[in-house]
Amino acid sequence: MNTSLSCGDSVPAIESPDMKRTKVIQFIIVFASALLIAFYHFKMISEHSQFHSLHYRLNYIPIILSAIWFEIQGGIIAPILITFLYLPFAIWGFGMDHTNTELNIYLEFVLYNAVGWIAGWLVHLRIKAEEKLEESKRLALLGEFAAGVVHEIKNPVQTIEGAVELLKKKSVGLNVDEILSIVHDEAKRLDKFAGEFLSLAKSQVTHKIETDITKLLEVTLERIGMARGDEMPQVEIYAPADISSCVCDPLQIEQVLVNVIGNAVEAAGKTGKIKISVADIYHLLSISIEDSGPGVEESERTKIFEPFRSKRKGGTGLGLPISKKIVEAHGGRIYCEESLLGGAKFVIEVPKS
Repeated sequence: MNTSLSCGDSVPAIESPDMKRTKVIQFIIVFASALLIAFYHFKMISEHSQFHSLHYRLNYIPIILSAIWFEIQGGIIAPILITFLYLPFAIWGFGMDHTNTELNIYLEFVLYNAVGWIAGWLVHLRIKAEEKLEESKRLALLGEFAAGVVHEIKNPVQTIEGAVELLKKKSVGLNVDEILSIVHDEAKRLDKFAGEFLSLAKSQVTHKIETDITKLLEVTLERIGMARGDEMPQVEIYAPADISSCVCDPLQIEQVLVNVIGNAVEAAGKTGKIKISVADIYHLLSISIEDSGPGVEESERTKIFEPFRSKRKGGTGLGLPISKKIVEAHGGRIYCEESLLGGAKFVIEVPKS
């Protein structure tokens, strides 16, 4: 049995229990409102005849709602339901507004169905147009993502290929150790990229424990300081002892801090300054990292959390997207704004418990 699915095949959308519940509630609202309007209309058969025309107009509310919520099907079914509710009384003359002719009543039924069908069709067209737009955006993002992957892989591969060609030529005075060091560095760069790419692609599983954020910051700065050596800028930490802990995955939050503080160190430079502040904001623990570097343009402050947006030399462009994914997996958020130090300010907010 052939079970393959071609690119042109459409896969029916699977509705979640919440979506089904919402649809049921919407159906009840449409059905109940149509019955309620009809009930009040027929209740006033012998009195308040001046309101009968208003009741006929009120029927457009459930018709339009049904078209919006159920598209073409809703735009067809609701007018038919309302027509059948009123049709017996129109035929036998019960409850009719004497200021209207019989022709006007039947014309109203025609308008119910025409308005419902047109509204449902327009909603259907709008939804299809939005789906096509979203599909175009997804394809564009996929193309950009693929181009970024190719770019990050191509550069080190070309470097390794060039180094191997030099080794094959066995030129006189060739520094083999230096070439092998270049190959080793580029291989490490590929390995780092592969690790970060997998980290971005896989779902985040958090193992939360009570964590001292101040100690985590100190460990992070120690790691970065060992890597940077004398190039480390001045760093100030403001962390009140009574609000410096939260329930989180320490390894994942440390990865976020390494990414964000590492970027701040790179931006500030040896003569720059970094300020790290820990604060308690309602149920959240807030960690802000500011630097005196060139900063991030306002138009780029949301884009930098997208893959391959890094302009930093040697950066993969995956550090901040991974950080965003980790923070959001903790139920928090990360964002960028302008710092009073003149550079960028990254704020990490995670629930304390």
